[in-house]
Amino acid sequence: MKLISCYVSSFGNLVDFKYDFNPDYNVINKENGWGKSTLATFIKCMFYGLKNSQHKKIEENERLKYKNWSSDKIFGGNVVFEKDGKVYRLERSFGKAEKDDTALLYDVETGKSYPCQNDIGERVFGINLDGFSATTFFSEQDISSLDCSGILQKLNGGTSTDADVYKKAIKTLEDKTKGIKGRANSGSYYETKNEIFDLSRKIADIKSSEDKIALLKDNIEKLNQKQTENDKEIEKLNQTLAISGKSDAIKLKKERLELARSEYEQSLKRYNEINVELKGKNITEEDVKNHQNVYADYIETKAQEKALSSVKRKNNTALTVFSFVLAGLFVIAGIVSLLINYPYYFIPFILDAIFCTIGIISIIKGKKSGENKLLIETREDISVQEKALNRFFSGFGMTFDGDVQSKFNALLGIVRERDYLIKTINTKKITLDEYS
Repeated sequence: MKLISCYVSSFGNLVDFKYDFNPDYNVINKENGWGKSTLATFIKCMFYGLKNSQHKKIEENERLKYKNWSSDKIFGGNVVFEKDGKVYRLERSFGKAEKDDTALLYDVETGKSYPCQNDIGERVFGINLDGFSATTFFSEQDISSLDCSGILQKLNGGTSTDADVYKKAIKTLEDKTKGIKGRANSGSYYETKNEIFDLSRKIADIKSSEDKIALLKDNIEKLNQKQTENDKEIEKLNQTLAISGKSDAIKLKKERLELARSEYEQSLKRYNEINVELKGKNITEEDVKNHQNVYADYIETKAQEKALSSVKRKNNTALTVFSFVLAGLFVIAGIVSLLINYPYYFIPFILDAIFCTIGIISIIKGKKSGENKLLIETREDISVQEKALNRFFSGFGMTFDGDVQSKFNALLGIVRERDYLIKTINTKKITLDEYS
């Protein structure tokens, strides 16, 4: 377990105070009254809480002693620590009584919170408050009042007299001294002494140049400052990395939301443009194809009408020509009969009159009767088809002329795009609802 930092909102005379712990060890060298004992008590209370006390004297009641009545800040703060490779932030606030206190434990990497009680210190350190106070946390009052006889007895193998303790301590020191001095000037004591001599000579050489000493000190100080800055920067980077996963997830979600919103707005804009092109008509692809079929029938009916008209004209023309040719021939025959004094010269003229009448009747009949019944029905079908197609195209501001098939294809493309946009808009709407 390792302490990383702490923040004191309000606790005793410490208000809005932050401290970053050194990874190795920490020494706070401040004047009396600065709050060194208060800071130590704050760390203890963050893990073990503030117990209720019936004492009315402030010195004997921690809750009254450390409540800063002149500050409007929250009575409490937080501690950031590392355990088993994970970083946690423990937050506490203290009320008038223990039941009013709150405590939350956060996983810094995931942001997940866990409610906790006053047993968090026991779970982190593996000892209860009494064990923590007796082995790890010592206030000035504790040092002056602790009874160490039990610990001394355990350290000395069950003996508890001062004489025994003294003899054993002297013997231990002598053994240690022999181990250090060794024999024939070969122990670590003499080795260290030689090293001290060498170092003293080097120091004497260095002192000969005050400029070099000053420069070295200045460089050392700068390096120490740089090291401190690097340590703080590394700590900040570690904290940033701890929450980067959550930040990346939020950033990705925001990007997807913006993309979905952009696609939704573009699709909706194009859908409205298509509605304007279609004049607000809710036409379907099937409607367009049905009118395509009407147009195909129209083309076929027009071809049929053309064929019927051609046959009728040929029949009328042939009969008329045939009648007048015969009539002409009979005129010539009548004239020849007169010239040769043929007694029946009048017969050719009678036949001439008959065929002239037939030709005239053919002409008159063709004009009066017009087309036959099939041709009339065909033209009526054409009229109905033209009206239907004109009505269809006029509904979209088009005319039934020119390249009609291209107009049908254009309408089909617009209708299909509109149907696709409807599906896209609905899909994007669901996506926006999910991310919102």
